[in-house]
Amino acid sequence: MRPFVCALLLAVLLPQPAACSSGALRRLLLPFYSAQIPLSYDEQFPHWRQSSWDDKGIKNAHKNLTQANPSPLLLSLAEARQTYRLNDWLYFELLSTAIDRILANHTPNEKELALWFFLKESGFHTRMASSGNALYVYAQTEEEVFEVPLVTDEGATFVNLTAIRQHNPESDKSVYLLALPEHPAGRPFSFQLKELPLLLPK
Repeated sequence: MRPFVCALLLAVLLPQPAACSSGALRRLLLPFYSAQIPLSYDEQFPHWRQSSWDDKGIKNAHKNLTQANPSPLLLSLAEARQTYRLNDWLYFELLSTAIDRILANHTPNEKELALWFFLKESGFHTRMASSGNALYVYAQTEEEVFEVPLVTDEGATFVNLTAIRQHNPESDKSVYLLALPEHPAGRPFSFQLKELPLLLPK
């Protein structure tokens, strides 16, 4: 009797493996330059939406995105970065391409919020800014960049990655930096290509 009781207690007290749904992850091959990048993401992630665009709604963006389980996509992006030896800018391009594909039915501002979130979660020192009804992703840089919108905050220089990606400088626009959580040990963004990526030319 005693062995049976012990076995029963162990079955109750020890953590049981989580039940996995075969459809919990979605996979896609993302065309990127000459490569087909395999990515995985939670099937619920594309259902993420931003409910409102006032200060309170934007401040809830971090919580909303965290609850959308971004981990599988973050892991896939990190693996692709290492496999293809992508520098920071190519990684940002890959991230942007993935967000555009996975969140194809979302608004431009929802995509920018997701782009900021994933860049921050990837370990970069970032800022999110607004100007009128538009949102912009900024990243700290220690390099000299020209003809690109810049802002200074807490003694650091941040470059507008959204403007570069959209080929839309408009450096005379004033922006409002949003009070959103940042990576506690975020690092600067670099445009340098220290080694050739493993991407064949088209």
